[in-house]
Amino acid sequence: MKSRPSTPDVPRNSDITRPADLPTGYDACRFKTACPLPPGDFSIVTAWNPMDRCWSVKMNRAADLRLKRWLERRSLPRLRVTCCGEDGGHSEEGWMIPTDFVSSHRLARHFRQRAFWWIQNGRLHLVHCRSGSCIPIADFPKRLSPETEAD
Repeated sequence: MKSRPSTPDVPRNSDITRPADLPTGYDACRFKTACPLPPGDFSIVTAWNPMDRCWSVKMNRAADLRLKRWLERRSLPRLRVTCCGEDGGHSEEGWMIPTDFVSSHRLARHFRQRAFWWIQNGRLHLVHCRSGSCIPIADFPKRLSPETEAD
């Protein structure tokens, strides 16, 4: 496994203004995984529903496969995670990726995502891809579903 470059701190926004195009439902997201959590800082990125356009399951799975292959070609470690709406009515397959903040931001933008999740020092942040706004949300372990391994 390649060593990771040092991770810059989450950008410090003295006046965090929520971007108008960032749905509030993102804030309530929960996460399920059968994998142990990566050590250190990591991101969660999906390829589902680019820019919140509602795609079919078939199209979303194809986009997820493209993301998986993109990560494989770059030998980036990845662990499966499912991002779920608070009520469990919506879910998206994604990947926990132990990499730096800048690379995560570029990856999410490449796959046309509105936002991605950044976990630093156990804290969950929502990052708006277009503006780079980084919104603190919660302690990440509090957002894990009970069946998740939290090693």
